[in-house]
Amino acid sequence: MAVGVLLAFTAEATARGRLGLNSFMGLRFGYLVASDEAWYAGHRAARIPLVLSGVVVFIAGVILMLAQPNDNAANVVVGVAMGVLLLLVIVAAVIGNRAARDEFARSLTDDAAKNDAAV
Repeated sequence: MAVGVLLAFTAEATARGRLGLNSFMGLRFGYLVASDEAWYAGHRAARIPLVLSGVVVFIAGVILMLAQPNDNAANVVVGVAMGVLLLLVIVAAVIGNRAARDEFARSLTDDAAKNDAAV
């Protein structure tokens, strides 16, 4: 359950700009790490699936607390929760990377326009 809360907290903190580009938390690949602006744009776009991944893990933790120790249903809960978590993180990564790519391209275009205007 604590991991679920941490996932949701991290998703919100990165989306709101409270947690900047770092080497510990957040989505860290592709265009997401190209610049601070790309990092924030990507995490804002990926907010919903990332928060949902934390909710899924939290709910799975609650269900596992209520399950009997030798209950086969617990194995099913873990398997389903991990499958949904993986799917949500992949969706968040794709959405976030696309938004970060667009922001990075926009910043390059803006920089080029500024340089042309200065000449």
